[in-house]
Amino acid sequence: MKLRGVRARFPSTAISVEDWLIDVANARGAQVVSREMSHDGGFKAPGESVFSTEELITALCLSSLPDRLQSLRLAAQFISRGTLDREEFLQLTIRERTGQVLHGLAESALRVNPQHELWLWVHQVTGIGPGKTTPPLLHWSRLAFPEPDHRHIASGRWKLVS
Repeated sequence: MKLRGVRARFPSTAISVEDWLIDVANARGAQVVSREMSHDGGFKAPGESVFSTEELITALCLSSLPDRLQSLRLAAQFISRGTLDREEFLQLTIRERTGQVLHGLAESALRVNPQHELWLWVHQVTGIGPGKTTPPLLHWSRLAFPEPDHRHIASGRWKLVS
């Protein structure tokens, strides 16, 4: 993955790769997770043509990164938007071996919205075999927020963060 080169061309105050990825995700409108010290007004995030959303999601899901589950919430927020280049995303998923992580996220997301078209596709293409499941990486409620009713009281319905 071209992550190292892109990070060098678009530096931020982030020390770790994980924090830089959070900065990029925040710059692209994903706010479900943010860094405390990321208020760097000079940070210019790489554009889509330099570092695609599909590459960003894949990087956030890399198993080679330390156990930073909040990064997975950002990846899920981008997928929940439903606007990915499926061909590119599938190629990256295979090449970077993020299928198991994405499958676990898909299982959690589908508990919230079983008809979400992109999550259904992610679940299907990252399948790990009949009758097998992946242990949940995140509780499904970490990928959603409760929808209030007309009285602004929790209605028992949930919506994926997108």
